[in-house]
Amino acid sequence: MADVIKHVGKESTRVFTTLDTEMTLSTLWDHEGLEAVCCKEDLWREASEVERSTSLKKETIEDEADREEEYQRRFWARRPDGIVVDKKKEICYVLEFKRKMDRWTGYREEATDRATNQYASLMHGLQGASKWTVHLVIIVGGMCGSVHTETFNKNMELLGVIESKWNEVRRQHVFKLMEEQDRVLRSFFAQKRGEDTSGRPKGHGGGAEHLGRDVYA
Repeated sequence: MADVIKHVGKESTRVFTTLDTEMTLSTLWDHEGLEAVCCKEDLWREASEVERSTSLKKETIEDEADREEEYQRRFWARRPDGIVVDKKKEICYVLEFKRKMDRWTGYREEATDRATNQYASLMHGLQGASKWTVHLVIIVGGMCGSVHTETFNKNMELLGVIESKWNEVRRQHVFKLMEEQDRVLRSFFAQKRGEDTSGRPKGHGGGAEHLGRDVYA
């Protein structure tokens, strides 16, 4: 998000929310000015049918009123990675980042389907309750650093990133994917070897860091 915002064109009227931390849909609508898109009551009314079509984890809830309350709680508790609003052009963007193992083909499609299903009720609600144009922007990154360039560039264009900066933003995105995978591997080897690597100094000059015994990163 920070890399995207850094390179959005100066003429852009987009406003990015959830810069410091994720927020629930309820909090976003109460405190981030999203009532301009549509009111909460209208949004739930339009989203409720799709939300109810997805089974609850708590299938033991038998009382209809309790089930309805749980559907609403689940809907408003969702935390999109970002919501961007352009009040001048009346466009709302819902952002979702997905990381998935990229060793096998089809990982992008699986991650995209998961995000689409995750926010199906929200998108249906927004499209029904608001006159604004609504986009679900799904950015998929492989755990080993894979990023589909064409799809990524289309998302950057949607978000108003200057074209000359698309490669730079993608490169930073890949670095972050690799850093996250590095943390996962360090944690794995620390637990497997029974050694605490949290206090070890990081390597410098591009050399491998000794994590203990015969393990290097």
